[in-house]
Amino acid sequence: KVLVVGSGVAAAGFLHHGAKQRLICDHVSSPSNAPTCSLNSTAVAALRGTQKGISPLGDELVEGWMEANDFFALGHRGVEAAIHTTSVFVNDKNLRRFSHLPLTKPPVPLKQIPQLCVSEEAWIIRPQEFLKQWPARDAMVVGLSVEEKKWRVQFLDGTSLVYDHVVLATGYWLSWMKGLFPIPELRAVQGSYLQWGQTDFGAESFSLTLDDTNLVYHTAEKTLLLGSTSVKNVSGDFADMSDLKKRWETVSELLAASLPAMKDAKTHTGIRSVTRDRAPFTYSPQPGLHLIGGLYKNGWVMSWRLGRQTVQRILADQ
Repeated sequence: KVLVVGSGVAAAGFLHHGAKQRLICDHVSSPSNAPTCSLNSTAVAALRGTQKGISPLGDELVEGWMEANDFFALGHRGVEAAIHTTSVFVNDKNLRRFSHLPLTKPPVPLKQIPQLCVSEEAWIIRPQEFLKQWPARDAMVVGLSVEEKKWRVQFLDGTSLVYDHVVLATGYWLSWMKGLFPIPELRAVQGSYLQWGQTDFGAESFSLTLDDTNLVYHTAEKTLLLGSTSVKNVSGDFADMSDLKKRWETVSELLAASLPAMKDAKTHTGIRSVTRDRAPFTYSPQPGLHLIGGLYKNGWVMSWRLGRQTVQRILADQ
C-alpha cells in the first residue's frame, strides 16, 4: 500500500503510472498549509529551445519531453495542443539558444520586428481542470517513522496509518522534512503572473515568449496570462508587483493590440523548488520512502518520466 503526498503535477505523474501498474494508493495533500505550486502556474509544457548534446540536464529534459508528449497526446481534460513561439528582441543569449528552431510568425501582431521568431510544439494546460483527475484527501502529514519495515504516518488530526511505501511529491515543502532524513538542497523560487478574463486575442490558443516574458492565451475561456517573475530564496506568497509591472509595460510596447489594464488582473503566486544544479530528482533516502522534487520550471515536462521511474523502483522492491 502506497501513500502519495502532494496534489501537483509531480504527484499526478506518479499516480498515472501507479494506476497502470495497479498500485493501491492513498492520496493526500494540505493546500491550506502547503499550497500547490502547479495550481499557480502558467502551465505550458514545451522544451523552450532545449536540445540534446549540450548538457546532461538538457538531455534529461528532452527525454522527459518525449514521455510528456506521449502522455498528453492520449487526450486529457484541461490539455490543449498548441505552438509555443519565442520572439527575441534584445537577448543575445536567447538568439543562440533558439537559433536551431524553425522560423515562424508571431501568433499576434507586434509593433516591432524581432531579431528571431521561432516555433516549437507545446501543450497548454488548465491546471485546475487537469489535476481534478487525481483528487486528494485533505490531510496534513506531521510525522514519519519506521515500524517493522513499514512506514507509520502521523497526521495533524491525530490519526496515524501504516504504509509499505510513502511518496513525497510536495515541491518546496520537502524542506520542512529535512530534519527527518537527508534530502537534496532545495531553494525556494517565487513565480508570479497576471491573469485576465473576458479577453479576445483570437480564435486559437497560443503560448508566446517575448524575450523573457510569457503570454499564454486560452481561447475557450478567453483568459490571458502574463508572467512570470522569478524571485529566489523566498517562501512567502507576496508577488513582486514591480517586476510584473515592468513586464506588463514591456509587452504593452511590443504588442500591436492593447493589453488589458494591470489593475484589472488577478495575480497568482507559486513557490517552486530548485536544486543547486537545477536538475529534478527522484530518489529514496530510505527503503520505502521516495522523494520527487526540484522540478522548478520543468514540472509539466518531467513529472511523467520521474513518476514512471519512481513506480519502477517501488515494483523492484517487491
